[in-house]
Amino acid sequence: AGLAASRSGPTGPFELSSGFLGVGCLLAALLWKENRSPTADSDGEKPSIADAVQVIRKDPKIALVGAVQSLFEAAMYIFVLQWPPALSSAVATTFGEGASTPYGTVFSCFMAACLLGSTIFGQLAKMNVKTENSAAAMLTVATIAMSVATWSVKAGAGAGVNLAT
Repeated sequence: AGLAASRSGPTGPFELSSGFLGVGCLLAALLWKENRSPTADSDGEKPSIADAVQVIRKDPKIALVGAVQSLFEAAMYIFVLQWPPALSSAVATTFGEGASTPYGTVFSCFMAACLLGSTIFGQLAKMNVKTENSAAAMLTVATIAMSVATWSVKAGAGAGVNLAT
């Protein structure tokens, strides 16, 4: 990621990741044999979107899980779009206008954090911790982390430091 950032600028790691995403998509489409719906149910009819909607209507918890996931992902994407300009401004303010922002290093740290989260979830699942409990803990930690980032930017702006562009 650092090499991609040094060659292509701040968007280099993201451009590089799209290639890996494409390869992963291709491999998943060609090699995964699981999670496929049955070709037909006992009546000989194939499952449809209408059947899925009925299942969601019967159990509102499914819709709530989808809503929580969507809202969390929305917050994460807002963060992903906002951290580069905020970080650039903070680096320029701290180290001077000529200082380069280590986008590759930061991106690598984000990816390592994703790996750590997946590893922790796997260990919690092995210890029979309910998914609901681990999800609640994860959302709490994420809320605290986002809040700290927001408050620190707000505090910096109050001190005359412009951290957002």
